[in-house]
Amino acid sequence: MASVNKTLHDPAARTLWADLPDLVPLVKTFPEDAWETQGYQIHLSRTLSLSDWASFLKYCRFVKTLGLVPRHESGSNCARTDLKLNFLALVEICAMRPVFVLLPCLRSFNWRALNLLDKTMPVFLSLVGESLRRAQVDFERLGYDNRTAVSCALTTLSQHSPLLQRLEIGLASGLSVWAALEGFKTLKVFKYVTVPLTDTGMKTLASLPALTECAVALPKRPSFLENINQTVFPRLEKLSVAGTVDAYGPFSRAALFPAVTHFDFDITMVPRVRDLYRLFYAIRRQLCPERLEHLKVFTTIKPRASPDSEITTGENDARAIVRSTHFGSLFEFVRLRSFDFGPSWTYQVDDELFASMAKAWPLLETLSFGAASTCIHLPGGPTLRALSPFAVHCPNLKAIALHLDASELSADKEVTDDLYGELWADGRRTRSTSKVTRLRLQTSPIGLPREVAKFLSMVFPDLERVDASDSYYEETPGRKILRQTRQRKWGEVRQYIGLMRAARLDERY
Repeated sequence: MASVNKTLHDPAARTLWADLPDLVPLVKTFPEDAWETQGYQIHLSRTLSLSDWASFLKYCRFVKTLGLVPRHESGSNCARTDLKLNFLALVEICAMRPVFVLLPCLRSFNWRALNLLDKTMPVFLSLVGESLRRAQVDFERLGYDNRTAVSCALTTLSQHSPLLQRLEIGLASGLSVWAALEGFKTLKVFKYVTVPLTDTGMKTLASLPALTECAVALPKRPSFLENINQTVFPRLEKLSVAGTVDAYGPFSRAALFPAVTHFDFDITMVPRVRDLYRLFYAIRRQLCPERLEHLKVFTTIKPRASPDSEITTGENDARAIVRSTHFGSLFEFVRLRSFDFGPSWTYQVDDELFASMAKAWPLLETLSFGAASTCIHLPGGPTLRALSPFAVHCPNLKAIALHLDASELSADKEVTDDLYGELWADGRRTRSTSKVTRLRLQTSPIGLPREVAKFLSMVFPDLERVDASDSYYEETPGRKILRQTRQRKWGEVRQYIGLMRAARLDERY
């Protein structure tokens, strides 16, 4: 309809050309005899005349996003073709362009998704206007001959993008970008986790006046952090760090973030047991208890141990064993709204830890603790008693994910009053007003499904779903049967919960 109606054509064209996977669609606006395909690449077949640029110049001003990732990765409706723009064609287009800026309204680009050679990045940036807001510069392989071109491109980007607010850099080699970063005075978000932070990088980040979100990687031997003056980042609100616990200690002393509300820590090496106390103390030292609202600690490495392996629990054991006593420093973050702790370590905690969490964090909305399939839980861990404190002290909590032992509720055992904790007072059970709707567990031990479902529905009356996740480890036949039995029972719990919720809703109406 837009092709035959002038009124609809312009808004339709703006929508269709706003988001492109790469430059190929624009190149195809040249006359058909001006370009050709050779294999999977598109080339120019002749010199372009001024009249050949009419359609290109008409539609290039509508482009706002370049380099959309494939549909299956991003959910985008913009499908990518298999064609790739030949780098010589890009150079020829730049040389023959009738106007200097061909992409005046471009706001965002993803370099890797553009399928261009790294050395052509300065050429590409010469096409971009001053409307750029976001740049994702990611390289799989950066050869020595390309580093000068990329460094030059980043400098150009800082000088000719006065409105740039978000910059994400991914490099496979040690290219320093800190000198170029000083020019990004409007930068709000900076992510650079493939190359370790340096002393120059620390000073540069602190000098950016608009920076509110940052993601960095720590060096394995952060000796420079011990020799520099303490740096304060008064405006930074979101911080992501990747590194070892040994490296984070000096970093927590060298940099303070009094305004951070979101903190993520990707621990890249299993720490020693004695270092866990230092980890949480360092987090408390670096961040402000009155400001932090979201805390996530995780690992991207897989553990070597398995549930069947022999695990020692002594203080001299080299592997990290998470205990309830480690978390005392974190209870000072009284405004915490989400807590996600899931490193692939060994866990030996008790019900008292979760009672302390519930009392210390009354604003909590989501809780995930040791719920990853790669976490190892030793016997004697938390039971169903760990849940009732959240129903009493956390009125805004909606989702819980953890590992617990629900085998206590069986056919030959009666439910004891202490199982309900503070929900049981003066010889009777008080009505829970908890808003928890989702409960996700590892394939936890479980007793009688009907009794477990009854208990859960009383503690969490709005509960809608209970899920039991699979274990990461390879299983022996015996463990496989045990896991399947537990999953079947948790499946029955899920069915009972649905029926109880439906009955409760019928009573209300």
